[in-house]
Amino acid sequence: MIYIVDELVIIFFGYVVLRYCVELAIRMSSSTLAATQWSGSTLYIMMPISAIFMIIFAIENIIMVEANVNAATIIEIEEV
Repeated sequence: MIYIVDELVIIFFGYVVLRYCVELAIRMSSSTLAATQWSGSTLYIMMPISAIFMIIFAIENIIMVEANVNAATIIEIEEV
């Protein structure tokens, strides 16, 4: 059970990072980097992408924990 709570906290953190970093990237899109003349949001786009991966990985971990719990229950039932 504690593993699921851990993953839910990670999902919440990933959501917060995603929300505010997307907003930051949008705000920085009007500026340009001095050396490359790229959009300023280029620097910040990696943070929302990382947040998406955090959320996906946490959901995957929840699914794997549930699958292992179900597998352990099936093994216990078969042994009886």
